[in-house]
Amino acid sequence: MEHSSTKPLSFLIIDDDPDDQEIFCSAIHEVVPGCICQTVNDAQQLIAHMEIIQQTPDTIFVDINMPKMDGFQFLRHARNNSRLRDVKIVLMSTSNSIDDKRKAEMLGANAFITKTNTYKELCEALNKYLVHMDERKSDQ
Repeated sequence: MEHSSTKPLSFLIIDDDPDDQEIFCSAIHEVVPGCICQTVNDAQQLIAHMEIIQQTPDTIFVDINMPKMDGFQFLRHARNNSRLRDVKIVLMSTSNSIDDKRKAEMLGANAFITKTNTYKELCEALNKYLVHMDERKSDQ
């Protein structure tokens, strides 16, 4: 995947499972070599510490099922936050629920990714998302 800017693409993962964070960042680095991938354990932690994140990420991947603040609640907050309003936000879930996908779209998510069973499938899903986002950007 090519990126026209000289600054590397930056991704933020919000997930309460450290294993999922590690796997996801590894997959992102495989799909987008040289990118920046940061992780936080929950959405409230990110909101509380937004000022310490120097560069607003290009895309935030957020797990729907988390304690304290779930992915839908974070998405609502982000779309009303001046710093996060225009950031691409992808909701992730082990569920493949049509209702969850519709709700994500209604709240302003840029995409919905179902967490896969294998690393290879995750890389394929990320690649598909990133290529799709790149195509949408070049159409504008």
